[in-house]
Amino acid sequence: MGIHTLFRAFSDGKECVLALLSRSGSVTLPENLKPEAVYDIDGRPLPLPAGRTLAVPNKIAYLTLPESRLRKFLQMDTRAMELCEVARRHQPRQRPVRPAVFQNRIDINENFHRLSGYLVAGEKMTFRFSVHNLSDRPLVIRPELTAPAGSVLSVGWQGVQKIAPKSEKMFEVVLSPARLFPGKEQMAKVVVRDANGNAAPLTVRLLNWNFERLDVVPMEKKQAKWQEVTAWKPWASTVKEPNIRAKFRTFWNREFLRIEVEVTDPEFHQPYPAQEAWQGDSIQLGIQHYTKGRPMHKGATEVTAAEVNGKPVIYCHLSQNGKGANAPLRKSKLEFRNENGRQLYRIDLDWSEIGFDNPAPGERLGFSLLVNSNAGAGRCGLLYWGEGIAVSKQPAEYNQLRLAK
Repeated sequence: MGIHTLFRAFSDGKECVLALLSRSGSVTLPENLKPEAVYDIDGRPLPLPAGRTLAVPNKIAYLTLPESRLRKFLQMDTRAMELCEVARRHQPRQRPVRPAVFQNRIDINENFHRLSGYLVAGEKMTFRFSVHNLSDRPLVIRPELTAPAGSVLSVGWQGVQKIAPKSEKMFEVVLSPARLFPGKEQMAKVVVRDANGNAAPLTVRLLNWNFERLDVVPMEKKQAKWQEVTAWKPWASTVKEPNIRAKFRTFWNREFLRIEVEVTDPEFHQPYPAQEAWQGDSIQLGIQHYTKGRPMHKGATEVTAAEVNGKPVIYCHLSQNGKGANAPLRKSKLEFRNENGRQLYRIDLDWSEIGFDNPAPGERLGFSLLVNSNAGAGRCGLLYWGEGIAVSKQPAEYNQLRLAK
């Protein structure tokens, strides 16, 4: 339906509603896709198209038709549909009622986390939990801890613990991150149980926060080591392996942070406007100024560098200092070349536009880089150096740069 159209289909198994978003104000329907009715965003009927072109005056429209007529146009074997089927088959079971409850007490202000678990780094990690006695009688709890071998440095209790009615008791465990993740392990589970059976187990998932660090070379040295970008995330279910290659290097002076990115991509495709250029072949950058001297959960600048209608543009999506978001950057510069299947991006980010006043040697900043790939049918995947942009939107997961002397 074109790069400026998005759609979703909803069905009860017989009738289907197709929700369309058209940025251009019209949609060219696939051949032989004939709706029974068309409605505007507010529910008013719209005229049926005489041919394949459907007018969408308010950018959103709803088409109704039998599912049997739409099914051949849909891709049903997606991961989302697999999960939908799992949810449909789910048969809930009643859990046993117990008098006590374990509660995770990890401080989310001091420990970074994502949906899949807590990020762990450094020499020690303190895991706190509590037990709530919800009953009207005293309980005797015997906490037992299961964790990877050798990872428990100390526990803050011995033997059985008595807990008064309607009260809570805190416990503490000190863990070794180095021993939580032996070899190439990236995830560890810590489980707390009550040997007396008064509470259901508590399971906490811990993730290896193995961010990378890179020195930024002063601009006058003119030579810096190229950093390969090899981690690949598919965005389309059909593209499992990288279809592009990329590397980057960094420089700095008092005026700019320079990022040079070299991409090998024989199928360059970037037809999107600046604010949506991340869907085409482009570069995304996330930068966090460590105003507190360390990574933070919130606050970052995120930009996309791309060729838009033949012109180089650096578009700011998010701004850590609240200035310049949702618009192209004015002081920062992009030089772009596309020759023989290779693209070179020279991105000069003005320090003032990314939240820095006086950058100095030794200063650290959060930094992640994405190289988006589009082979002609939308964003199909991305190479990345550092987390926190494409999926989690968590700047604490960025890698780190250090301004070298």
